[in-house]
Amino acid sequence: MGAMSHVLKIFKAGEQVDSNGRRYKFSRDDLHVLARIYNPIFHEAPLVIGHPTTNAPAYGWAKALRVEGDTLEALVD
Repeated sequence: MGAMSHVLKIFKAGEQVDSNGRRYKFSRDDLHVLARIYNPIFHEAPLVIGHPTTNAPAYGWAKALRVEGDTLEALVD
């Protein structure tokens, strides 16, 4: 990663609740799978505030994903 790269914590293993109140559990293994299969050439994930509509401005882009402990992190520019 270049000099302008940053790391953002984007997701934690454990129980998560969606906007409809449904509960889901994500393990560290799930996070490792996400990090391994993320491919910015196929679709580079935008950095946006919250979960806005698809036309919201991107403040940056996720170049890669990695797992640190029980947290999924994005390496961003």
